[in-house]
Amino acid sequence: MKRFGKIEFNRFNSSFILLEIVMLLFLLIQSFGNLSIEFYSLKGVARYTSYVAFALMISNISINQINIFFKCLIGFFIVTFPLGIYEYFTIGRSTVFFSHANHLAHVLVFCIYFLLKNNLYTTSLRIIIFFVLLLSVFLTKTSGALLVLLILAAYNFLFSNKITLRNKVFIVIGPLLIGLPIIMTFSDKIIEQLESLSYLEWSFIKERVEEFKPGGYGSFIWRIVYWIKILFSFMQENLFKILFGVGIDALTKGHMPYSYMYTDPHNDFLKILVEFGYVGLSMFLIFLRKIYLLTSRNIQLLVVILVPMLFDNAIVNFSFNLLFILIVSYEFRKNSPQIN
Repeated sequence: MKRFGKIEFNRFNSSFILLEIVMLLFLLIQSFGNLSIEFYSLKGVARYTSYVAFALMISNISINQINIFFKCLIGFFIVTFPLGIYEYFTIGRSTVFFSHANHLAHVLVFCIYFLLKNNLYTTSLRIIIFFVLLLSVFLTKTSGALLVLLILAAYNFLFSNKITLRNKVFIVIGPLLIGLPIIMTFSDKIIEQLESLSYLEWSFIKERVEEFKPGGYGSFIWRIVYWIKILFSFMQENLFKILFGVGIDALTKGHMPYSYMYTDPHNDFLKILVEFGYVGLSMFLIFLRKIYLLTSRNIQLLVVILVPMLFDNAIVNFSFNLLFILIVSYEFRKNSPQIN
């Protein structure tokens, strides 16, 4: 570990500094290959720079300070819970001051993860807060967030040796008994997703891709058709773009590389592939592996991070990424007591 001014350089912030260097290198390579510097690429690099700046800013904060932050954030969601109920019955989904219900949902999942993983509050209070946060996730009607919680529950039940049998039963049976009736009663999106699975047949998907008719069969089928169409278009690019991408932040509204695109692909791995090419996607996977190692191979945190990246546009969601960086810092410092 090295000190520079007030910043302690260690494996945590060095990983994010490396991310920044990679962004700048790709900007240079893509600008040279395309003989131009795109404004949206500068904007994309600025976004990643802000993530790096935040990682450096919190390098020296203690795990107790992060604990206090999450307690304050959880307290905010407890206080605004009635607003979430009101929004659900008036506009159909809870957003609670967030720009999109999905953003709120993934922040709530981070809070649930942190609440249970670090045993905040007393047992009885923790149980009450857990169910308030869980119900808040249901009110967002975000299927990706619910999928994260189901995977975490299954993992804890099957593999965790740190949780007693009683807590395993609570973590799995509790959400199932209380959550499933709420899902079936309130979330038409979940029912729609389950029904759409019957259309997962290649000839049907291929026809929808060729005619580019992604809608009408649920958001999951929409994603599959949209992803395949974008992937097919990308694979028709020249070799340089296949290797290094069409441009940083190209898959944003107003700057889409293909005429049929009208929104982001809701898949960060596809987004990285198209914007940075196969070289960039490989480096991104290396970065995720570094995060996995920094958190002492924490499978549960990896689930919290990867599922939103697979089904949403998490990589451009500031609230998601700031909490992601905070929790990685917390896990790293907790497992590296010599730097605290």
